[in-house]
Amino acid sequence: MRICTLLFFVFSSFAFAQGEPELKSSDLKKISKYTGDWIDAKIDGDSSKLSDAIMSLEEQVVKMAKSSKGRNPLSYVYDWEIALHQERKYATSGSTVKKGRVANVALARAPYSVWLPKKYNPKKSSYPCVVLLGATAASVIESLPVEVLESMIILAPDISSLSEDLALTMETLISLIIPVSEASKAYHLDRMRLFMVGTDELGSVIAAQWGAVMPHLFAGVTSTTDVTGKIVGSKNLELVANTVMASANDAVTWCSIQARTNPYPLSFEFEIPWPQQSRVFWVHPVKSDSFEGELANIKVSVDRDSNTISIDSTSVERVKLYLNDAIVDLDKPVIIVRNGIDYTYQPSRSVGTMLEVFASSLDGAVFPATIQEVDIPQAEKTQE
Repeated sequence: MRICTLLFFVFSSFAFAQGEPELKSSDLKKISKYTGDWIDAKIDGDSSKLSDAIMSLEEQVVKMAKSSKGRNPLSYVYDWEIALHQERKYATSGSTVKKGRVANVALARAPYSVWLPKKYNPKKSSYPCVVLLGATAASVIESLPVEVLESMIILAPDISSLSEDLALTMETLISLIIPVSEASKAYHLDRMRLFMVGTDELGSVIAAQWGAVMPHLFAGVTSTTDVTGKIVGSKNLELVANTVMASANDAVTWCSIQARTNPYPLSFEFEIPWPQQSRVFWVHPVKSDSFEGELANIKVSVDRDSNTISIDSTSVERVKLYLNDAIVDLDKPVIIVRNGIDYTYQPSRSVGTMLEVFASSLDGAVFPATIQEVDIPQAEKTQE
């Protein structure tokens, strides 16, 4: 039965990118090396190597600009997706790389279990990842279909101490996101194909609830029971592939055939189910409130011909916009129509902004534009 059709660094091959590479292969190779150096230095906390890497990358961007016939090198969104994932160094053996069996990772606040395919080879490709959620989810990993276990990384966060009434809390978020973040540093995950599967009632509630809070992070959310009525902001599930399957085996098989997520939609609408709501795709509501029991809501659309972003909202007073040239032309002024009132500004691009946003996110998207904070004029609220 279908409900509706709806923190860190990873790469897949060129097929990872939604578009085709446009840069010369030699330029792509160079920026991939420097971004890989920066990411490894960031993870290792090596400030000297971090500084060297960003300096080398900025120098390379300047060189590319001289031969790009007027096009800003940071406008090649899909090439930068590739570059930011291509040259990471992942362990291929050792205590953290246990292939073909379940390994338990004893993090203090967020323990989890992980399965790596028997032929896991991070130098060759990235791997889709399923986050399996249930009170005893780790115990079902080895019984999943062989074709899934051979091609996907499976994470099973320990949620045995949680309950449904804690689903929309920081405690649950930590239990879910820290394992994904840690695994993405250690293993070659394809963050554009990250899935959640609820294996029981509790796991299904957590999967659907956080799919509603962070729909852009997941290429699919599925469960073994329909919990839509228990979810705050369930309308947001329309933004992510979502289905209910009869069993965990059926659910992970469904995940294995889903396409990558689209990180840069030009039209979407979402509710704000959580006071600490973070970015949804490329819009981050930073000041919002509910009214008369209704969730704050944002509707976004882009007209690329006029370089216009329209934002219609209720109870949202301010947003941050994360932009790139797949959304608007950053070389031209961007018109933002906020509840019918125009605002125009000229974006700028920055290597540093692109790297830091990538480092602090889990979805692998590329946003080189300096983050723009925009006030949303509010229509007067009236009571019936």
